[in-house]
Amino acid sequence: MLTLLLTVLIRCAFDPSMSSFHYQNQDLATINSFIARQARRERGEEYEDARKVMAGDLNGDGVPETVVLYTIESQGGSNNYIQYLAVFARRGGHLVGVTHTEVGGKSRRSVDLSSVNNRRVNLETLLYAPKDASCCPSLKATTSYVLRGGMLREHKAHVQSTNSIIKLGAFSNMRYTAEHAYGYKAELWREQNRIFGFFLSSQGLMGDTPTGLLEDVRYDPRTGELTFQARLTTGLFSNRQFNMVPSRDVFRFKGVLKGRHLIGTLAIANALTPTEVPRRDQIRLTLSQKESEVMIEAQSYADWREKAEEILKFRGPKW
Repeated sequence: MLTLLLTVLIRCAFDPSMSSFHYQNQDLATINSFIARQARRERGEEYEDARKVMAGDLNGDGVPETVVLYTIESQGGSNNYIQYLAVFARRGGHLVGVTHTEVGGKSRRSVDLSSVNNRRVNLETLLYAPKDASCCPSLKATTSYVLRGGMLREHKAHVQSTNSIIKLGAFSNMRYTAEHAYGYKAELWREQNRIFGFFLSSQGLMGDTPTGLLEDVRYDPRTGELTFQARLTTGLFSNRQFNMVPSRDVFRFKGVLKGRHLIGTLAIANALTPTEVPRRDQIRLTLSQKESEVMIEAQSYADWREKAEEILKFRGPKW
């Protein structure tokens, strides 16, 4: 990987008055420093073997930019990982970071940098099918990013899937005031006998309700029995060990889906305090026609997952 990186950086050096060896060390140090600073901010570390570097002209000026795909993992001691794409430009003979953006990660999608051409950064991706483990997404897709206004913008991904899905609806016990919302909501879709969707929890101001992807879903279409868990970040958490860090809330549901109702037991735990006994609530969520109308419309799971990722960027768990 280091050999690949140095080879790419040599090609990016366009000033013949300087030695290639100088550019190798200088450019590598710039990229290393850029990633290390971000890893410190996230309280994680880079998975260096996954770094990939390519070069290509992204803005049409005839000078190639350097594109870096990198991974930061173990944020705050977790088993999470996030993949990022960064662009560096050469100014005054030195590489300078232009922008970076999140492009993949655990429970979102896996990303590989395939090429940089026609002013685009092209990626091969793997999305999650409903029964995929968090380690192993299986739906192949491609996507691309362009540099526009100094920022990376994603073009619509092309996915390989033909299975249609059914929107079951939004099951909710949310109570609303003028500015606040309190309660839970499960937004459910079905593909054949598999159920997937979101779990939402609100205990305060409306807007950007904390949202988690349904995981470890088990559904029996004969009896309606349904179990799942969801990871959310509902706010900031402090105790003697942690000071104002994003919460790591785990909601585990066990119950039945019957007609217009989702009924069962909800166990609520804090992954930052694993020795504490989870709180248990008996919940009854009722199908809401109004809230169902604003749910994602999709023709396939891959299409749904692509749209879900945009929601989770802003409202999903921060761990």
